[in-house]
Amino acid sequence: MIKLSLNSKIFFLIKILIVSLIIFLNAYADENKVDKSIISIGSHEAVVKIKIFSSLTCPH
Repeated sequence: MIKLSLNSKIFFLIKILIVSLIIFLNAYADENKVDKSIISIGSHEAVVKIKIFSSLTCPH
């Protein structure tokens, strides 16, 4: 009885693993498509400046 219960639990875990792998692989299977029709304003050679604001009293 215990061996039957153990086998059914292992079979259930394997089924869950296979289903989750199929879902995750399908989620990441899409290609990264770049939309060439995006309208943008400004020069592509424009200088980009990044300002970092931080505080020593802020914990995050």
